[in-house]
Amino acid sequence: MSGVEHNPTYKVSGDLVFGGSQFAHQPPSPTSSRARHIGAVFLRRALNYLSASSNAVGSESSDADSSPPSPSLSALKGAQFHPGLIPQPDRYHDDLNKPRVRKFTHRKVVETVCFSRDGRMLATGSKDKHVLIFDVVTGHEILKTKEFGSVVSGVNSICFSPNGKEIAIGSGDGFARVVDVFTGLETMKTTKHGNLFSSVNSICYSPDGKSLATGSHDKFARIFLAKNGREVLKTREHGGFVTSVCFSPDGTFIATGSCDTFLRVLYARDGQDLLEPIKHSGTVHCCCFSPDGRAIASGSSENTVRIFHVASSHELLKITELQG
Repeated sequence: MSGVEHNPTYKVSGDLVFGGSQFAHQPPSPTSSRARHIGAVFLRRALNYLSASSNAVGSESSDADSSPPSPSLSALKGAQFHPGLIPQPDRYHDDLNKPRVRKFTHRKVVETVCFSRDGRMLATGSKDKHVLIFDVVTGHEILKTKEFGSVVSGVNSICFSPNGKEIAIGSGDGFARVVDVFTGLETMKTTKHGNLFSSVNSICYSPDGKSLATGSHDKFARIFLAKNGREVLKTREHGGFVTSVCFSPDGTFIATGSCDTFLRVLYARDGQDLLEPIKHSGTVHCCCFSPDGRAIASGSSENTVRIFHVASSHELLKITELQG
């Protein structure tokens, strides 16, 4: 598909490599973690494509009236990444003649990565059970956490707090934690999710930093208070593992993706469905709201990225048969 960049540069075991606007890690072995990785790549490409499409729409209709947009690509006018939140290559290098690459290494497969909101720090989580935090400008390691995880699973998901002072960690031992970025001290730990073998697969801060959403092997998504770990919401049970959770930009909704092939959009206050669950033909590995909150994208094992209008569930875009 034209306008969707192909980036096959993920071939270093246990390493995270990025250069310019390309970010990648080695895809894990052919398991669900590999599928999640591929889904994330699909999702990034789809949002890039959507941003370009919505820019074109905006240039053609800048004088349009202020009536509510219909559920189409025009509904996503302005749905593009804020440049201040995207790492800019030139910010990381005093000498632009040098290769624009940083390389950060774990002992095992890198499962999850996250930039701080200001783009100055990069956190990585791995099957080696550690979270590493780096200064992106200098490449220096700011923090290496203690081990989090189980015998078979390490760190599955990480998310910086909006102020960049703490990082939330979901791991294979079934707990969600908050760790101070600069001291490594654990400031919050939730109760265990599910049974002995449950794993926290996904974690996401609310936009105001007061709450954390989690999705786990026990088939539930939950919301906790970030300051003390008190559970304030447990959603209706999915039919399979919850693989992905995401807050809407205004914190009103959470989206959940699951092995039961459904994408759900729920009210964060009470867990009620905004829409009927959206059926896919395979596991929904990842989901993400557009910056204006009016669209949601999903990546699934059906080898597609699909983008839906949040208010109506109308499908705006479907990208199929991506390779890489």
